[in-house]
Amino acid sequence: MIRTEVTIDPKQVARISRMFRDWPGAVPRIFKESINRTAAKAKTNTVRRIVQLTKGLKRKDVNKQVRLYRATLKNWSALIRVKDRGIPISKLGMKAGRAKKTIFEASARQSAWLFYNVFKPKYGAAAVFSRNYRIRRKTHQNITYQVMGQTKQAPPGAFVQTVKNPWAGEGAGAHKGVFVQRAGGGIRELFGPGIGEMLGRQMGEVNKIKAEAGKGLTANVDSRVKRYLKMAKTRRAG
Repeated sequence: MIRTEVTIDPKQVARISRMFRDWPGAVPRIFKESINRTAAKAKTNTVRRIVQLTKGLKRKDVNKQVRLYRATLKNWSALIRVKDRGIPISKLGMKAGRAKKTIFEASARQSAWLFYNVFKPKYGAAAVFSRNYRIRRKTHQNITYQVMGQTKQAPPGAFVQTVKNPWAGEGAGAHKGVFVQRAGGGIRELFGPGIGEMLGRQMGEVNKIKAEAGKGLTANVDSRVKRYLKMAKTRRAG
């Protein structure tokens, strides 16, 4: 898991606290606003760099894996965390060769396996046994995907399948992915490495983002200090 923390230097805390002796309530606000502004930009830069490096992931998919924990008036620290959860192969610039289409009627038991193993509901799947679902399976000869600009091959027997959640309404709950057949029945979706793992291979980029965040924090603190000094003059004049 990749973590980028944005914190205040204790020397800055002491310096700015002396500047606002007559208005101590301004200090937490200055640091909170400066840190959150810096962290938000660092998150945007992180997402942008991940999209550029992975050469296959979409920005919206990366955003789901990068989380920002903001600073508060009491906690002068923000955290950007990149998750290690595996990314479905279908979202890693997947390309599939010409398909051989086979249409078959799945039994009630097969449908239950399909639903339970793909969607993993928190409730029981007993009700699924009461119906049959028609499934169109596409068997591909060649499925490739991209990891950090490198082309990877899906294992033999992999196929692209759009699976519909039996509990969803018409036209909803469809999920497209790359699957393989389970030995005991049902299917299993294939995943590639997580974003945290991929970014961990490029620690130079991670360190660069952290360095940029450090410079940005200094600039944002100076900007907030100037603003609050003007506000302090207005308070004294009033």
